[in-house]
Amino acid sequence: MLRFQLVITGNDELLARLRSASAKAPGVMDEISYRWAQNVRAKLKSTPYPPKRPGQRYVRTGRLANSWRAERLGKGRALIANSAGYSGYVVGKKQAWFHRGRWWTAQSVIGENRPELRAAVIKELGRLLK
Repeated sequence: MLRFQLVITGNDELLARLRSASAKAPGVMDEISYRWAQNVRAKLKSTPYPPKRPGQRYVRTGRLANSWRAERLGKGRALIANSAGYSGYVVGKKQAWFHRGRWWTAQSVIGENRPELRAAVIKELGRLLK
């Protein structure tokens, strides 16, 4: 008969690190996501408007840029939103046909910044597990 024995050393230390990290993670991840959301909100606010159309009579007020906000939702979640009622038609999912191709979308700016969030989370998890 063949017998096999597997001995894992350091298991208790690993479990202790995981327990410690999981206890700290909610607050830490909440802070990371909120800080990232604030940075993205600033980028959305500072993303330039496209050039005016020839003969355009509408006077731009800057309301769209000034209506971005970031909110902490808890449990590692954050919200990036624009309170201008028309924002969805300009830079949102309901973007009007005459804005498509001229205006950027909020989703594209947010997507471009996702690697920063991923990197911050990985870095913090590495720190928590040390």
